[in-house]
Amino acid sequence: MTNTSDHDEPTGAEAQIQSGEKTLTDGETERLIAEAQETIKLAKAKGRDDIVAQAEAIIDDLTKKHAALEKAHAHLLTDDDKLKAARTNLKAVLEANR
Repeated sequence: MTNTSDHDEPTGAEAQIQSGEKTLTDGETERLIAEAQETIKLAKAKGRDDIVAQAEAIIDDLTKKHAALEKAHAHLLTDDDKLKAARTNLKAVLEANR
């Protein structure tokens, strides 16, 4: 989906950027990690090493996925900037050739 008009409607990339920013800043990852840490604390107190291991694996997985999302989001921002610059250059070339 591309935005060929001058409306404020976000393009597909812009919508994806907004969604990524919301996901990265909504605090859900941090909340889930805090919950897993609390689970670890309670499981250790009850001698449940199996639950400790599972919760630690969840924290590791969440951390890796969050970092991957941050990296993908940064690449998307860079690519979007390049695309905007290319569009601007294309418009300038088209205008110059009229």
